[in-house]
Amino acid sequence: MYLFFLHALLFVVLLNGANVLAQNSSAPRPLTDENGNSIGLFERVVNLKDAQVVSFTGSSVQVVEQPAPFNSYYVFDEKMLNNKQYFQVGPNAALPPIGWIAADNVFQWSNNLVVVYNEPIDRHRVLFFENSLDLSWLLADSAQINSRSLSLINGQVSSDNGLVAMEPEKFVHWSNQHYLTPVLDFIQRGKPNQRDSSLLVKTAALPLETDSMLNNQVCNEEQRIGIVFVIDTTLSMQKYIDRTREMVEQLSANLLMQKDFAGRVQFGLVGYRDELGNNQNLEYRVKTYQALSLSNDPKIFGTVLDKMKSADYSTRGFEEDGLIGVFEATRMDWDPFRSKWIVLITDAPLRDAVKGTDNRTLSVQSVANILWDEKQIGLLAIHLQTPEAKKLHQISRAEEQLKILSKWPSSSITEPSYFAVENGAVDLFGRQVESKIIEVMNNLNRTLPQLIAEAKKGGAIPQHDLAQRLHWLGKCENNSMPRMIQGWSTDKALGTSNPQLNRKSFEPHLLLNRRQMRDLAAVLSDLLDTAKVEAISGETFFANLAKALGTASIDPSQINTTNVQGRLGGANLSQAQLGDFLPGYLAQLPYLSNFLTIQQQDWSGMTGREISDWLNKVEVAINNLERHSNRVESDYMKLHPNATSDEWTYPVLLTDLP
Repeated sequence: MYLFFLHALLFVVLLNGANVLAQNSSAPRPLTDENGNSIGLFERVVNLKDAQVVSFTGSSVQVVEQPAPFNSYYVFDEKMLNNKQYFQVGPNAALPPIGWIAADNVFQWSNNLVVVYNEPIDRHRVLFFENSLDLSWLLADSAQINSRSLSLINGQVSSDNGLVAMEPEKFVHWSNQHYLTPVLDFIQRGKPNQRDSSLLVKTAALPLETDSMLNNQVCNEEQRIGIVFVIDTTLSMQKYIDRTREMVEQLSANLLMQKDFAGRVQFGLVGYRDELGNNQNLEYRVKTYQALSLSNDPKIFGTVLDKMKSADYSTRGFEEDGLIGVFEATRMDWDPFRSKWIVLITDAPLRDAVKGTDNRTLSVQSVANILWDEKQIGLLAIHLQTPEAKKLHQISRAEEQLKILSKWPSSSITEPSYFAVENGAVDLFGRQVESKIIEVMNNLNRTLPQLIAEAKKGGAIPQHDLAQRLHWLGKCENNSMPRMIQGWSTDKALGTSNPQLNRKSFEPHLLLNRRQMRDLAAVLSDLLDTAKVEAISGETFFANLAKALGTASIDPSQINTTNVQGRLGGANLSQAQLGDFLPGYLAQLPYLSNFLTIQQQDWSGMTGREISDWLNKVEVAINNLERHSNRVESDYMKLHPNATSDEWTYPVLLTDLP
């Protein structure tokens, strides 16, 4: 986790340094951090309660703005007046400052890191303490940690324990109601990524919205299940398509006609094969046979499946374009459904880093992030481990990919909803799919306490269904984060029934605006174009990269060959790291990601497959940034009422970055 935070810091600094504003040389610009302009990290502050932005005219002071708590400002200058420190601030980096604010009425926040809380599945509520020492007391005794936290939650500990706030009893997710939880400081306890390690994080919290995202009519309606089958329709799959039709028809007869489920279950159907290339006999790469809709009639879904046929011709290899099928299913209208599931049926690995139907590059991880972080869709992976797949040694790679897709990135889910069908047995496959869908349907009618009890038993489907229920309730019940100015919490989930899993209570996200996303995407695009050329021509990657980035949309005075050689003491470019071509602050951080530590000799020593994988990761990151930058306005958060649209922000998962 510590490395994750440091990697996030690297990208935040890169983004802020890359934001060279379209201003003339005399226009004011926000200050950078104490290391100077070569660092390029803009200083920012967030105001506390009762803060005022004022102007000074001679001996008079005029109030310019009386902001509500938790507005974010850029810092343009600072000065002392009557032994009191003031910051000159403005809500937009590209516009002039609006006035001055007293330093004791703000806290400084420059890293753009925020935390988003995971679903409270089999864990206690997060506790916030006045200082890290109070929190350390709670964590000091591993045998007593769960009982201590429960005592605090129940108010059974005296008021001198330093507790200042706790997570709401009812779950609140950022996608349901925007809240700001900036990371002000953090302390690593133990070695990173070890079972007993944890991160102490100093945050602040405040809800930014009060209106429910869903109206009462929707919330009071009888809740529905949306299930989309995504099926591999290549040469070997016809018997599984037929068995799926039989299973769905049986479900319709036995369950869907019952009062509890009549009209509440809707199906969709997507088929996929592989890139057509010159093999037009494959007919399609991906095809939507039936989109998810409230008007669908489940009784006739079997006739829709009748239209799906396996291909008559083989594809170019054993891998298939399953990511495209899943991605196409995520683009359907899932909003009316509380329980949302994709059933992926395949016997083959998935092609990774492929172009989606919107021409953006997708990876297994990026599609997993779309499924949960953006759509809250569970994926039920049915892996047909056929004799042919075993013979071609294709089982382990497919299993790894499908487990990533079927385990939501949130570490509150302890296991993937992945199910292997040994030898691809058709009857076992049918019973497996039917039993899992029946379980999903039954969970819809369970009360929240019943579902919580099922989830605590560790089953994948109840945990996924509970997470979806909590998200839905968070929308409908208009829950909000605690109003807390500052406090220390831990990312270690407390109160879990299985502490060995080392689950996390929250995940770090990067709060980025459109300009930052597009600037980073532009820089990475220049890097990608140069790398593609040098992958062919060989030895001049770093030299040409310096030239390319020197003319990019970032400050060329910070990124060029002379600057790199100067920081390296005149050394040859062959000794430079990729991070050296970015602003100089990167070399001062204690940890660098693999992406930034690559040297010319590393690049020259890569195999063709390694270079291809590296290029794919960069391209996926570019497309993730572009996807986020093209979000609708309602997805974005305003850090100040007068912030221009290019300053609106969105919390990006760290796994969406390279």
